[in-house]
Amino acid sequence: MAISAPYLPYQKIAELAAAFIANHNPENVLPLPIEEIVEFNFGIDIIAMPGFHVNYEVDAFISSDLSEIRVDQSVYDAKNKNRYRFSLAHELAHAVLHQDIFKQLKYSSVAAWKASRDAIPEKAYSWLEWQANCFAGLILVPPLALASKFELAVAHAESVGIDIYDARPEAWDNIERWLGAEFGVSTAVISRRAVKDGLWEAGEM
Repeated sequence: MAISAPYLPYQKIAELAAAFIANHNPENVLPLPIEEIVEFNFGIDIIAMPGFHVNYEVDAFISSDLSEIRVDQSVYDAKNKNRYRFSLAHELAHAVLHQDIFKQLKYSSVAAWKASRDAIPEKAYSWLEWQANCFAGLILVPPLALASKFELAVAHAESVGIDIYDARPEAWDNIERWLGAEFGVSTAVISRRAVKDGLWEAGEM
């Protein structure tokens, strides 16, 4: 069975993410209640699995019928929920963007899922993962909300006499940590989103 990734440029993914936010978080609650959206809006069960990452080298996967997301127990139980939240958003992205592909795979066990995943051509699989990562980042950190929060952070820094462009990288690190806490994501996610949205240039990071 030949599996190919759909053609979804970044702008199209951004449009789909914006529609997702409008439908599932119209009040722009932060951090995005991703667990509730997965369980109640999409009817997907979240199941913790001990040793999942050790045995299969992934944090989570979604079943081929899109009814379950299985998550490594240590990720599920971690006090810091950033990795768990992104894992849920990433797997939900597959349900939103790639449901036709996943329903074709028809796996019923973790081993069968891994075999199905490994059977997807490497280039196609890379595109599927890139698309899911982009969608996850965009729903967890929506552009308008990020720009607004970023402006608040810059204004606060300026109010205490800090020019963030003169005080880098320390000032930027502090802003990324604050934004990460606001959106419930890692500083790496904030950094990628800030660069993508042109809030600061990648070359200056």
